[in-house]
Amino acid sequence: KSKYIVFLDSCFDHSDRAEYDSKPNDIDKKEYYSEIHKAFKEKKDFIFLLHPSSNFLQVKKYLKDILIVKYKTRFYLKRSKIVLFHESSSILDAIYLKKKMISLDSDYLGRYFRYRNKLYSKALNLKTINLSDDENKHKIMNKTLNRSSIKSKKQKKYVFLNQSNRIGLKDIIN
Repeated sequence: KSKYIVFLDSCFDHSDRAEYDSKPNDIDKKEYYSEIHKAFKEKKDFIFLLHPSSNFLQVKKYLKDILIVKYKTRFYLKRSKIVLFHESSSILDAIYLKKKMISLDSDYLGRYFRYRNKLYSKALNLKTINLSDDENKHKIMNKTLNRSSIKSKKQKKYVFLNQSNRIGLKDIIN
């Protein structure tokens, strides 16, 4: 079944971000969720798949008109027509299931998540849409989400490391 447009949450407050970058501030968090809300509030088949570490009530405060589901990622991922993400280990399931994928970027993600996002985009040769670019975001988003020609990716095994300067990263990706 291919019913839903799903977004794989990365947990905006994830401990990896604080460890490798800096802890996000409240203004960035509000702006980040506002971007998601603006982009998807009118999409009836959109589901925000909440990361297990994310606080449901806190995220719901920002995404009032959006369906948020926690602990059912695989269920909805299997039934998705398009998978949107920044950086998520669940994207490996989408690769295995040969799902259509789009990488989303934001000016509020911080250096760590942006680096990880670029790793996935480059390795999987994915279209990336910056949610912070209001001028083109809606036009691109509507055109992309309504298109059926987004290519599914071949099944491969991917390993991604946390730092760009580790030796052998290109060999592992290849």
